[in-house]
Formats: sequence, C-alpha cells, structure tokens
Amino acid sequence: MNEKELLSRLIKITGKENDSKVFLNAFKLIEKEKFALLYISPNSVFSFIQNILVDIKFLHSLELYPTILISKETKDYLDLFFKKQFLEEKDFEIIEKSKIDFINLKEIINQKKIPFVIIKSDQEIFSDLDFFQNNFLYKKIIYLDTEAPFLNHSQEKISIINLNQELVQIRKEDLLFFEKIKALVENSDTNFVYTSPITLLTELFTIKGAGSLIRKGTELEIYSSFNEIDIKKLKEVLEKSFRKKIKDSYFDKKIESLILEKNYKAGAIFFKTEFGIYLSKFLVDEIARGEGIGREIWDLMKKKYKEIFWRAKKTNLIHPWYLKECEGFFKTENWNFYSIGIPLNKFQLIEKYISNLEEDFL
Repeated sequence: MNEKELLSRLIKITGKENDSKVFLNAFKLIEKEKFALLYISPNSVFSFIQNILVDIKFLHSLELYPTILISKETKDYLDLFFKKQFLEEKDFEIIEKSKIDFINLKEIINQKKIPFVIIKSDQEIFSDLDFFQNNFLYKKIIYLDTEAPFLNHSQEKISIINLNQELVQIRKEDLLFFEKIKALVENSDTNFVYTSPITLLTELFTIKGAGSLIRKGTELEIYSSFNEIDIKKLKEVLEKSFRKKIKDSYFDKKIESLILEKNYKAGAIFFKTEFGIYLSKFLVDEIARGEGIGREIWDLMKKKYKEIFWRAKKTNLIHPWYLKECEGFFKTENWNFYSIGIPLNKFQLIEKYISNLEEDFL
C-alpha cells in the first residue's frame, strides 16, 4: 500500500482529511522512538484486541512505532487465542522490561519493528509508565481502557484537563485513578491520553480527539512589544495558523500586548483603540488545537481585558466558537464582528473602524 492509499484509508477512519495530514506530517518529524508509549489494559485485550491489533498494524504501515506495554498475562492470552492474528514477526519484537534500554529500543525501531515490552503486572502499571517516561521521554502516553474517557457528574465526556487550572468535577469512582495520572503528568513533560481501545486512531489523528487529554498546562508570557520576541517564529506560526502570508509591515505596528505560549504554539495579539481593546490575531498551531492551549489564552485574555472586540472573515471556520464566546455580534459586507463588554452605543463606530482596517495578510 503506497502513501496515498494509506492516507486515504486514514481519512476514512478519522473522517478528518486535513487533521489526518497535519498530524501524520507532525508525527514524521518526531524521533521515531519517542512517538508514543501505549499501554493496553486487560479489559481492552479481552474485549477489543482484534480492533487494537488492526490499528497497531496500520500504525506500522504508516511507519509509526509506539512502544507497547503489556503484562505477561496479556502476552500469554494473545499467544493462546490470537497467535495467527498477533502481528507478523517481522513487524514486532517482544522484549522483557528488565532488558530494555534506550539503545536496544532504538535498534528495534530502526529495524521497522514495533516493540512490545513485557511488564510484570498490570497492578504496577503506573510505576512502569513513570519508568519509561523518565528514561525515554515520549511525546504522549496513551492508556487504552474500556472505562475511558473520564466523565463528569452529568455523564458527559471530559475532553481536556489542564492541571494548572481549576479541575473539572470528575466522577467520584474515577478520582483515585485520576490522582495517579495527575502525579505522573506533574512529574514529566508529557501529555497523558485516557481513551477507548476502539478510538485509538481518532485520538491520534484528529484535533478533537476521542478520549480525555490530561496535561500539565501552558506557560504563557505577556509582552508589550514585538521587539521582545522572536518575530520569525511568531510569523511562522501566524502563517501556519491562518494559511496565508502576513505582511512584514504588520510587525512595525505598536501593540497593546501579546499573549504567547512559551514555545510559540499559540498566542493572541492586541491593539489599543478609543473603543476598547482590539483582538487583532488569535492564533493556534494546528497540532496544539487539540491540547486546550487556545482556551487557556482566551481565559487569560478575558481576565486581562473587560472590553474587547474582534473581527473574522465570514468564511472562517472558527465562527461557531466565536459566536458562543461573544456577547455582541453583527455582520458587515465582508466581516463578522464580535465583542465582549462593549456597549451597544459603540457598535456603529466600531463597524466603521473595522471596515476601514487594512488587510494584514497578502
């Protein structure tokens, strides 16, 4: 199967053409041995092992090689009931945890094999996850379980949990398990995904994901001038986010402030006007859109500014979210206008102001 056929199949699975391309390209840039650490719980094995094996084979076809943790009991079960469906021997290698180190893990993956690491017991999984994360620094830990994702008290899925914010109300029966995840994430720089065994690929290759993402939270900085930051990096993420080339003259303007994630994954640029604060650009790198970084920036913006307005092209796909977040809204010939905390008597003046603003992109 060639790359085009693989991508076509991936799009059929995820239903998200652009997401699939973006994530696949991003994963290809990660060091192969750091792609992901995947744990398969006993519940997942007994109920959905065929689905999981199909997805793992597909990841192998995409040249993505997660390190997979399974207990000895799980390995015995696979050998007994799924010997023929397990994986072709040329595509994987089984190794005991006691014999794994960075060098042989890298060798296994360089041979285009997926490492299945045998751990002692499922009861000790969090100490094992901690060991592997500390030694191999994975970009993501994925925990497959039939109980996933986390639900709130209203039985609704919790998509993102940022540990630096007030925690959402997780069901009482999940709290002990969540505390173990929290301790692991707080002590590392990885994101933890708790998801169902039937939604692994959706979780990996779509912005919205399918499970619960638990992350430490974002380090945000506030600047008062473009001179304080790396303009080249900001320009790059702006153009990726909007998929347009921005005018160099944009960075000659005097800004009110700039909220920026420390790795330039997301940001917001503000100008001061006589009508209130104008949100000129709200930007989030495509990969970061599923991590909740944009939400953190938005919440900080609302704490910092009580009167704010912004515009967006009528074709902008973020419109439904903006509409949900704003207090005031109207349309002009070319733009949608949104506001928070702006009195109605300023709308006409603001309409004239935003209609006369020049385009910032080429």
